[in-house]
Amino acid sequence: MQQLTTLKLIERISTLLRTEQRKKYSALGLQPVHVQTLDYLASCNRFSDTPAALTDYLGLTKGTVSQTLQVLVRKGLIEKKQDDTDKRIVHLKTLPAGIDLLQSITPFDVFIKA
Repeated sequence: MQQLTTLKLIERISTLLRTEQRKKYSALGLQPVHVQTLDYLASCNRFSDTPAALTDYLGLTKGTVSQTLQVLVRKGLIEKKQDDTDKRIVHLKTLPAGIDLLQSITPFDVFIKA
């Protein structure tokens, strides 16, 4: 019985966090996948900064990732750059505006206010 109560509390906290994150991201004109993408690109290396690696990481379709990247490029949060030696490869880089945005987002505001 105690395990069930604990599980319900964890589920409730998770739902509360997701709801607050969506509100905050929506105010910035972003979806959760956009922030997940920025977070991944801010910490990946030169071997994993490609659309294919991002697709694997997020577990989404190529089309969804492609549209996500277009939004982030349009907003000036990331840039795409061709590989110097193999022009078929595209590298993704978080721009300073993207890093600033990531640093400004804290999902725990709701708990501070409580």
